[in-house]
Amino acid sequence: MRRSPALSLLPVLLCALLCTGCQSTPEDAVPYSEDAIYAFLEDAVLSGEPSVTGYFTGNGTAPSSDALDALLHEAIDQSGILYYYVSEYRWANRPAGPSCIRLTVKFTYDSTADRTTEPLAAASPQDAVHTVAQALSDGTFCIALRPEGGRWSEADVEQLALSAIDNAALPCTVSTSYLLCPAEHSDRQFVALLYEPMLEEAEYTSCKSELDEALSTLSAAIRAQTPDGNPQVLYRAVHDAVIETAEYDYALSDYIDTVNSAERMGPEYTAYGALVEGSTVCYGYASAFKLLCDRLDLPCWSVGGTSEGIGHQWNIVRLDGENYIVDCTWDDTTGTDNYFLCPVDSPDYQIDDTSLYGW
Repeated sequence: MRRSPALSLLPVLLCALLCTGCQSTPEDAVPYSEDAIYAFLEDAVLSGEPSVTGYFTGNGTAPSSDALDALLHEAIDQSGILYYYVSEYRWANRPAGPSCIRLTVKFTYDSTADRTTEPLAAASPQDAVHTVAQALSDGTFCIALRPEGGRWSEADVEQLALSAIDNAALPCTVSTSYLLCPAEHSDRQFVALLYEPMLEEAEYTSCKSELDEALSTLSAAIRAQTPDGNPQVLYRAVHDAVIETAEYDYALSDYIDTVNSAERMGPEYTAYGALVEGSTVCYGYASAFKLLCDRLDLPCWSVGGTSEGIGHQWNIVRLDGENYIVDCTWDDTTGTDNYFLCPVDSPDYQIDDTSLYGW
Protein backbone atom coordinates (compact mmCIF):
# COMPACT_ATOMS: atom_id res chain seq x y z
CA MET A 1 0.00 0.00 0.00
CA ARG A 2 1.50 3.29 -0.97
CA ARG A 3 1.89 6.10 1.51
CA SER A 4 -0.86 8.63 2.01
CA PRO A 5 -0.29 11.73 -0.13
CA ALA A 6 1.46 14.66 1.50
CA LEU A 7 -0.54 17.70 2.55
CA SER A 8 0.52 21.32 2.82
CA LEU A 9 -1.12 24.70 3.23
CA LEU A 10 -0.60 27.47 0.74
CA PRO A 11 0.08 30.82 2.33
CA VAL A 12 -3.20 32.63 2.75
CA LEU A 13 -2.74 36.13 1.52
CA LEU A 14 -5.17 38.51 3.12
CA CYS A 15 -5.23 42.23 2.48
CA ALA A 16 -5.66 44.10 5.73
CA LEU A 17 -7.65 46.80 3.98
CA LEU A 18 -10.07 44.35 2.32
CA CYS A 19 -13.63 45.14 3.26
CA THR A 20 -15.39 41.81 3.01
CA GLY A 21 -18.68 43.37 3.90
CA CYS A 22 -18.69 45.19 0.59
CA GLN A 23 -18.36 42.01 -1.45
CA SER A 24 -21.39 40.21 -2.87
CA THR A 25 -21.75 36.45 -2.76
CA PRO A 26 -20.74 34.81 -6.09
CA GLU A 27 -23.63 33.32 -8.05
CA ASP A 28 -21.98 29.89 -8.21
CA ALA A 29 -21.55 29.63 -4.44
CA VAL A 30 -23.01 26.51 -2.81
CA PRO A 31 -24.00 25.87 0.81
CA TYR A 32 -21.06 24.67 2.85
CA SER A 33 -21.17 21.06 4.07
CA GLU A 34 -18.85 18.11 4.31
CA ASP A 35 -20.57 16.45 1.34
CA ALA A 36 -20.25 19.63 -0.72
CA ILE A 37 -16.49 19.84 -0.07
CA TYR A 38 -15.96 16.18 -0.93
CA ALA A 39 -18.00 16.52 -4.12
CA PHE A 40 -16.00 19.63 -5.06
CA LEU A 41 -12.69 17.81 -4.58
CA GLU A 42 -13.68 14.48 -6.13
CA ASP A 43 -15.29 16.01 -9.22
CA ALA A 44 -12.15 18.05 -9.86
CA VAL A 45 -9.90 15.01 -9.45
CA LEU A 46 -12.01 12.81 -11.73
CA SER A 47 -11.84 15.55 -14.36
CA GLY A 48 -8.07 15.75 -13.96
CA GLU A 49 -8.09 19.45 -13.12
CA PRO A 50 -4.68 20.76 -11.96
CA SER A 51 -6.42 23.33 -9.78
CA VAL A 52 -9.96 24.30 -8.92
CA THR A 53 -11.70 27.18 -7.15
CA GLY A 54 -15.08 27.12 -5.46
CA TYR A 55 -17.24 29.30 -3.23
CA PHE A 56 -19.09 28.08 -0.18
CA THR A 57 -21.65 29.92 1.92
CA GLY A 58 -22.40 29.58 5.59
CA ASN A 59 -25.60 30.19 7.51
CA GLY A 60 -25.38 33.93 8.06
CA THR A 61 -21.61 33.90 8.57
CA ALA A 62 -18.75 32.57 6.47
CA PRO A 63 -17.72 28.96 7.10
CA SER A 64 -14.95 28.60 9.65
CA SER A 65 -11.51 28.60 8.04
CA ASP A 66 -10.18 26.30 10.79
CA ALA A 67 -13.03 23.83 10.30
CA LEU A 68 -12.43 23.82 6.54
CA ASP A 69 -8.71 23.21 7.04
CA ALA A 70 -9.44 20.30 9.37
CA LEU A 71 -11.84 18.79 6.84
CA LEU A 72 -9.31 19.11 4.02
CA HIS A 73 -6.60 17.53 6.17
CA GLU A 74 -8.68 14.40 6.73
CA ALA A 75 -10.13 14.20 3.19
CA ILE A 76 -7.18 12.24 1.82
CA ASP A 77 -7.77 9.45 4.34
CA GLN A 78 -11.53 9.39 3.80
CA SER A 79 -11.92 9.78 0.03
CA GLY A 80 -10.78 6.80 -2.00
CA ILE A 81 -10.76 8.92 -5.15
CA LEU A 82 -8.28 11.39 -3.66
CA TYR A 83 -6.20 8.60 -2.18
CA TYR A 84 -5.91 6.77 -5.49
CA TYR A 85 -5.34 9.62 -7.93
CA VAL A 86 -3.57 12.34 -5.90
CA SER A 87 -0.04 12.32 -4.52
CA GLU A 88 -0.21 15.83 -3.03
CA TYR A 89 -2.64 18.71 -2.80
CA ARG A 90 -2.42 22.20 -1.39
CA TRP A 91 -5.10 24.75 -0.69
CA ALA A 92 -5.81 28.32 0.29
CA ASN A 93 -9.02 29.95 1.46
CA ARG A 94 -10.11 33.52 2.05
CA PRO A 95 -13.35 35.42 2.65
CA ALA A 96 -15.40 36.17 -0.44
CA GLY A 97 -18.38 37.99 1.06
CA PRO A 98 -20.21 38.45 4.35
CA SER A 99 -21.09 34.73 4.58
CA CYS A 100 -18.94 33.16 1.89
CA ILE A 101 -15.49 31.64 1.65
CA ARG A 102 -13.34 31.14 -1.47
CA LEU A 103 -11.41 27.85 -1.66
CA THR A 104 -8.64 27.12 -4.17
CA VAL A 105 -7.04 23.68 -4.34
CA LYS A 106 -4.04 22.61 -6.43
CA PHE A 107 -3.44 18.91 -7.14
CA THR A 108 -0.33 16.91 -7.94
CA TYR A 109 -1.46 13.62 -9.46
CA ASP A 110 0.02 10.17 -8.99
CA SER A 111 1.51 9.23 -12.36
CA THR A 112 0.91 5.51 -11.71
CA ALA A 113 -2.87 5.89 -11.30
CA ASP A 114 -4.67 4.66 -14.42
CA ARG A 115 -7.22 7.07 -15.90
CA THR A 116 -8.39 5.05 -18.89
CA THR A 117 -11.89 4.37 -17.58
CA GLU A 118 -14.57 6.38 -15.82
CA PRO A 119 -15.32 5.04 -12.32
CA LEU A 120 -18.54 3.03 -12.27
CA ALA A 121 -21.06 3.17 -9.44
CA ALA A 122 -21.67 -0.21 -7.78
CA ALA A 123 -24.36 -0.95 -5.22
CA SER A 124 -22.57 -4.03 -3.87
CA PRO A 125 -19.63 -6.30 -4.71
CA GLN A 126 -22.09 -8.98 -5.85
CA ASP A 127 -23.81 -6.60 -8.26
CA ALA A 128 -20.46 -5.37 -9.53
CA VAL A 129 -19.40 -8.86 -10.69
CA HIS A 130 -21.64 -8.57 -13.76
CA THR A 131 -20.38 -5.07 -14.56
CA VAL A 132 -16.74 -6.10 -14.27
CA ALA A 133 -17.25 -9.34 -16.22
CA GLN A 134 -18.83 -7.37 -19.06
CA ALA A 135 -16.00 -4.84 -19.02
CA LEU A 136 -13.46 -7.67 -19.24
CA SER A 137 -15.41 -9.24 -22.09
CA ASP A 138 -15.26 -5.88 -23.89
CA GLY A 139 -11.48 -5.68 -23.47
CA THR A 140 -11.23 -3.26 -20.55
CA PHE A 141 -8.52 -4.39 -18.13
CA CYS A 142 -8.36 -1.45 -15.73
CA ILE A 143 -11.73 -0.99 -14.05
CA ALA A 144 -12.58 1.62 -11.45
CA LEU A 145 -15.57 1.32 -9.10
CA ARG A 146 -17.23 3.70 -6.65
CA PRO A 147 -18.91 1.56 -3.95
CA GLU A 148 -22.32 2.70 -2.82
CA GLY A 149 -24.64 1.44 -0.13
CA GLY A 150 -22.12 0.31 2.47
CA ARG A 151 -18.46 -0.38 3.08
CA TRP A 152 -16.63 -3.11 1.19
CA SER A 153 -13.97 -5.37 2.68
CA GLU A 154 -10.74 -6.64 1.14
CA ALA A 155 -12.36 -10.09 0.93
CA ASP A 156 -15.32 -8.61 -0.97
CA VAL A 157 -13.05 -7.04 -3.58
CA GLU A 158 -10.89 -10.14 -3.98
CA GLN A 159 -13.88 -12.38 -4.61
CA LEU A 160 -15.43 -9.83 -6.96
CA ALA A 161 -12.21 -9.73 -8.98
CA LEU A 162 -11.99 -13.52 -9.26
CA SER A 163 -15.68 -14.21 -9.95
CA ALA A 164 -15.64 -11.69 -12.79
CA ILE A 165 -12.81 -13.61 -14.47
CA ASP A 166 -14.70 -16.91 -14.23
CA ASN A 167 -17.75 -15.42 -15.94
CA ALA A 168 -16.21 -13.18 -18.61
CA ALA A 169 -15.69 -13.93 -22.31
CA LEU A 170 -11.91 -14.27 -22.22
CA PRO A 171 -9.76 -16.22 -24.70
CA CYS A 172 -7.07 -16.79 -22.07
CA THR A 173 -6.66 -16.46 -18.34
CA VAL A 174 -5.70 -13.16 -16.76
CA SER A 175 -3.82 -12.24 -13.64
CA THR A 176 -5.45 -9.73 -11.33
CA SER A 177 -4.57 -7.24 -8.64
CA TYR A 178 -6.71 -4.67 -6.89
CA LEU A 179 -6.61 -1.68 -4.63
CA LEU A 180 -9.33 -0.78 -2.14
CA CYS A 181 -8.80 2.71 -0.81
CA PRO A 182 -9.23 3.68 1.85
CA ALA A 183 -9.57 0.23 3.37
CA GLU A 184 -12.63 -0.43 5.54
CA HIS A 185 -12.93 2.72 7.65
CA SER A 186 -14.57 5.08 5.16
CA ASP A 187 -17.91 5.46 3.38
CA ARG A 188 -16.13 7.06 0.39
CA GLN A 189 -14.26 4.06 -0.92
CA PHE A 190 -12.76 3.59 -4.36
CA VAL A 191 -11.78 0.31 -6.02
CA ALA A 192 -9.25 -0.15 -8.82
CA LEU A 193 -9.21 -3.58 -10.47
CA LEU A 194 -6.22 -4.32 -12.69
CA TYR A 195 -6.16 -7.33 -15.02
CA GLU A 196 -3.37 -8.57 -17.27
CA PRO A 197 -4.04 -11.15 -20.01
CA MET A 198 -1.54 -13.99 -20.35
CA LEU A 199 -1.22 -13.23 -24.08
CA GLU A 200 0.43 -10.37 -25.93
CA GLU A 201 -1.99 -7.80 -27.30
CA ALA A 202 -1.95 -8.96 -30.94
CA GLU A 203 -2.43 -12.62 -30.05
CA TYR A 204 -5.12 -11.75 -27.51
CA THR A 205 -7.05 -9.74 -30.09
CA SER A 206 -6.84 -12.56 -32.63
CA CYS A 207 -7.94 -15.22 -30.16
CA LYS A 208 -10.77 -13.05 -28.84
CA SER A 209 -12.07 -12.54 -32.37
CA GLU A 210 -12.01 -16.29 -33.01
CA LEU A 211 -13.80 -16.99 -29.73
CA ASP A 212 -16.51 -14.41 -30.44
CA GLU A 213 -17.04 -15.88 -33.92
CA ALA A 214 -17.37 -19.39 -32.51
CA LEU A 215 -19.88 -18.20 -29.89
CA SER A 216 -21.91 -16.36 -32.52
CA THR A 217 -21.98 -19.32 -34.90
CA LEU A 218 -22.90 -21.91 -32.29
CA SER A 219 -25.51 -19.79 -30.49
CA ALA A 220 -27.20 -18.91 -33.81
CA ALA A 221 -27.35 -22.58 -34.76
CA ILE A 222 -28.80 -23.53 -31.37
CA ARG A 223 -31.42 -20.80 -31.54
CA ALA A 224 -32.42 -21.84 -35.05
CA GLN A 225 -32.88 -25.44 -33.88
CA THR A 226 -35.04 -24.35 -30.94
CA PRO A 227 -37.52 -21.84 -32.37
CA ASP A 228 -39.92 -22.09 -29.42
CA GLY A 229 -37.16 -20.94 -27.03
CA ASN A 230 -37.94 -23.58 -24.40
CA PRO A 231 -35.27 -22.99 -21.69
CA GLN A 232 -34.79 -26.66 -20.79
CA VAL A 233 -34.40 -27.60 -24.45
CA LEU A 234 -31.96 -24.72 -24.95
CA TYR A 235 -29.87 -25.75 -21.94
CA ARG A 236 -29.70 -29.28 -23.36
CA ALA A 237 -28.73 -27.97 -26.79
CA VAL A 238 -25.91 -25.90 -25.30
CA HIS A 239 -24.74 -28.86 -23.22
CA ASP A 240 -24.66 -31.11 -26.30
CA ALA A 241 -22.95 -28.48 -28.47
CA VAL A 242 -20.11 -28.06 -25.97
CA ILE A 243 -19.60 -31.82 -25.67
CA GLU A 244 -19.68 -32.31 -29.44
CA THR A 245 -17.20 -29.49 -30.00
CA ALA A 246 -14.66 -30.22 -27.26
CA GLU A 247 -12.82 -33.21 -25.93
CA TYR A 248 -11.04 -33.51 -22.62
CA ASP A 249 -7.32 -32.66 -22.70
CA TYR A 250 -5.79 -35.24 -20.38
CA ALA A 251 -2.25 -34.05 -21.07
CA LEU A 252 -3.12 -30.53 -20.01
CA SER A 253 -4.89 -31.87 -16.92
CA ASP A 254 -1.81 -33.86 -15.93
CA TYR A 255 0.37 -30.82 -16.48
CA ILE A 256 -1.83 -28.67 -14.25
CA ASP A 257 -1.77 -31.35 -11.55
CA THR A 258 2.02 -31.63 -11.50
CA VAL A 259 3.20 -28.09 -12.28
CA ASN A 260 2.21 -24.72 -10.93
CA SER A 261 -0.91 -24.15 -13.02
CA ALA A 262 -0.33 -20.40 -13.16
CA GLU A 263 2.59 -21.06 -15.50
CA ARG A 264 0.32 -22.37 -18.24
CA MET A 265 -3.04 -20.73 -18.47
CA GLY A 266 -3.24 -19.98 -22.16
CA PRO A 267 -6.18 -20.25 -24.56
CA GLU A 268 -6.43 -24.04 -24.23
CA TYR A 269 -7.55 -23.66 -20.61
CA THR A 270 -10.57 -21.48 -21.47
CA ALA A 271 -13.66 -21.44 -23.67
CA TYR A 272 -11.29 -20.78 -26.56
CA GLY A 273 -9.79 -24.23 -26.05
CA ALA A 274 -13.25 -25.82 -25.97
CA LEU A 275 -14.87 -24.01 -28.90
CA VAL A 276 -11.96 -23.08 -31.18
CA GLU A 277 -9.16 -25.58 -30.54
CA GLY A 278 -11.51 -28.43 -29.65
CA SER A 279 -9.82 -29.57 -26.44
CA THR A 280 -9.70 -28.24 -22.90
CA VAL A 281 -10.18 -29.10 -19.22
CA CYS A 282 -13.09 -28.52 -16.85
CA TYR A 283 -12.56 -24.75 -16.67
CA GLY A 284 -12.87 -24.46 -20.44
CA TYR A 285 -16.00 -26.63 -20.56
CA ALA A 286 -17.68 -24.54 -17.86
CA SER A 287 -16.65 -21.27 -19.49
CA ALA A 288 -17.90 -22.37 -22.93
CA PHE A 289 -21.26 -23.45 -21.48
CA LYS A 290 -21.60 -20.18 -19.56
CA LEU A 291 -20.78 -17.96 -22.55
CA LEU A 292 -23.16 -19.78 -24.90
CA CYS A 293 -25.92 -19.46 -22.30
CA ASP A 294 -25.20 -15.74 -22.13
CA ARG A 295 -25.71 -15.47 -25.89
CA LEU A 296 -29.07 -17.22 -25.52
CA ASP A 297 -30.20 -15.19 -22.47
CA LEU A 298 -30.19 -18.26 -20.23
CA PRO A 299 -29.30 -17.76 -16.54
CA CYS A 300 -25.97 -19.47 -15.90
CA TRP A 301 -22.88 -19.15 -13.71
CA SER A 302 -19.47 -20.79 -13.73
CA VAL A 303 -18.58 -22.12 -10.28
CA GLY A 304 -15.76 -24.04 -8.67
CA GLY A 305 -15.15 -26.40 -5.80
CA THR A 306 -14.45 -30.11 -5.62
CA SER A 307 -16.02 -33.16 -7.22
CA GLU A 308 -14.83 -36.72 -6.86
CA GLY A 309 -12.35 -35.29 -4.35
CA ILE A 310 -10.52 -33.08 -6.85
CA GLY A 311 -10.65 -29.43 -7.78
CA HIS A 312 -13.30 -28.90 -10.43
CA GLN A 313 -15.30 -26.27 -12.37
CA TRP A 314 -18.91 -26.65 -13.50
CA ASN A 315 -22.09 -24.61 -14.02
CA ILE A 316 -25.18 -23.58 -12.11
CA VAL A 317 -28.35 -22.84 -14.10
CA ARG A 318 -31.81 -21.68 -13.12
CA LEU A 319 -34.93 -23.38 -14.46
CA ASP A 320 -38.48 -22.67 -13.24
CA GLY A 321 -37.08 -20.81 -10.25
CA GLU A 322 -34.82 -23.66 -9.13
CA ASN A 323 -31.04 -24.02 -9.37
CA TYR A 324 -29.45 -27.05 -11.02
CA ILE A 325 -25.97 -28.33 -11.84
CA VAL A 326 -24.78 -28.85 -15.41
CA ASP A 327 -21.39 -30.49 -15.78
CA CYS A 328 -20.29 -30.91 -19.38
CA THR A 329 -16.88 -32.22 -18.33
CA TRP A 330 -18.12 -35.29 -16.48
CA ASP A 331 -20.80 -36.02 -19.10
CA ASP A 332 -18.20 -35.86 -21.87
CA THR A 333 -15.61 -38.01 -20.11
CA THR A 334 -18.13 -40.62 -18.90
CA GLY A 335 -20.21 -40.70 -22.09
CA THR A 336 -23.43 -40.12 -20.14
CA ASP A 337 -25.88 -37.33 -19.38
CA ASN A 338 -25.94 -38.07 -15.66
CA TYR A 339 -24.61 -34.61 -14.85
CA PHE A 340 -27.18 -32.57 -16.76
CA LEU A 341 -29.65 -30.73 -14.50
CA CYS A 342 -28.49 -32.45 -11.32
CA PRO A 343 -29.86 -31.25 -7.98
CA VAL A 344 -27.73 -28.37 -6.76
CA ASP A 345 -27.24 -30.16 -3.42
CA SER A 346 -25.87 -33.31 -5.07
CA PRO A 347 -23.37 -35.07 -2.77
CA ASP A 348 -21.05 -35.43 -5.77
CA TYR A 349 -20.25 -31.71 -5.57
CA GLN A 350 -18.82 -29.52 -2.84
CA ILE A 351 -19.17 -25.98 -4.09
CA ASP A 352 -16.95 -23.13 -2.97
CA ASP A 353 -19.58 -20.70 -1.70
CA THR A 354 -17.52 -17.74 -2.87
CA SER A 355 -18.00 -19.02 -6.45
CA LEU A 356 -21.64 -17.98 -6.18
CA TYR A 357 -20.61 -14.32 -5.86
CA GLY A 358 -22.81 -12.48 -8.32
CA TRP A 359 -25.18 -15.38 -8.99
